[in-house]
Amino acid sequence: MTWTKPVLSLLAAGTLAASAAAAAAAEPQYTAPTAPPLASAVSEGGTLPIAKSEKVYSGTAVTKDGVTVAAHIAIYADLDESGQPIRWIVAQDGAIRFAMMQGAEIAFSKMPDVKLDDLNGDGKPELLVYRKGAGEDSGALGLGVYEIANRYFPLFDVTDPSYTDPELERRYELDRDSSGGVRFKDPVSGLTAVLAGGDAQTARVEPVSNYEFGDRDGDGVKEVTAVQRIAASSAAGAPALALLKTRYELAYGAYSPVAQFLEDATGRVIAKTAMPQY
Repeated sequence: MTWTKPVLSLLAAGTLAASAAAAAAAEPQYTAPTAPPLASAVSEGGTLPIAKSEKVYSGTAVTKDGVTVAAHIAIYADLDESGQPIRWIVAQDGAIRFAMMQGAEIAFSKMPDVKLDDLNGDGKPELLVYRKGAGEDSGALGLGVYEIANRYFPLFDVTDPSYTDPELERRYELDRDSSGGVRFKDPVSGLTAVLAGGDAQTARVEPVSNYEFGDRDGDGVKEVTAVQRIAASSAAGAPALALLKTRYELAYGAYSPVAQFLEDATGRVIAKTAMPQY
């Protein structure tokens, strides 16, 4: 059994062959359908109804030492008729490298945030693509991390852990405790705690809204911690009863969850557990 199920799917990967000439080339040329008829793009669920595509990011990636040839990166969003992204296409130096599929759990805006950071400690930047929630999911934040220097190999991909266990409709449980508080339970990890100041009927675990990075053991490899609010209700601006944090560490070429903990508003750890390893 695996409890993680990436929201985005890696459809295709190309060979990384950056050169000085390629880095100086013009914007990548990517053509997608401009009319509503079904596009000739295939996902895990079948043919994609792409209405149009837009360039949503254009930038340059370089290594920290400044010696490696710069790589021009462009990201395009394939949109449905309502303007919602169905997938993102990542191109480097004029060549399409891979596509990231949009999951159904969260509604995202078409404009991602893109950052570069060396997470795996090899001295070369990874591509960090943040997908921002839209509408009712405006606080959600998805993150995908890809090794630029290794054919855009995916290292990390998290959006909303509430839906990552295929055997559970909703992973987290919020019930009324006899003390009057809200009893939180994660049946996957076994983490449980009683949270004060809320009502189990209205409380909800929100999607990930922040990611924290750190190097706790000083080995040069950063851990990623996904942060979710346990809100008193679904109303905008509802106070947080606690923060649910899941720490991921890099092992065997991918980030995997290793620990989960709850913090109160002051940052005090209420409960903590190690994640089961399969």
